[in-house]
Amino acid sequence: MEIRISPKYGTIYWVLKVPNRSFILIHWGNLAGDKMLGHISHSAGCLLWGKYFGKLNGQLAVLYSRPTVFAFMEHMEYKPFKLNILEEFGGV
Repeated sequence: MEIRISPKYGTIYWVLKVPNRSFILIHWGNLAGDKMLGHISHSAGCLLWGKYFGKLNGQLAVLYSRPTVFAFMEHMEYKPFKLNILEEFGGV
């Protein structure tokens, strides 16, 4: 993970070395639904972080996202770190 400047999100963490993917960010957002099924999504494969789970517009949602992302970045002092994904999660 490295800090990058995103035109949309400003200073944000960027996930590196993901096979067959690029420009994966950790950013705020609430919904990551399948648009093909008519759901709303604030992500095209990025990681949406939040403090709580809930529902918005009838969809499962990540809540309290923006403050959680900022608090995490401050906790990490905006320094690079290594993220290991140990298990794939297929959703609820």
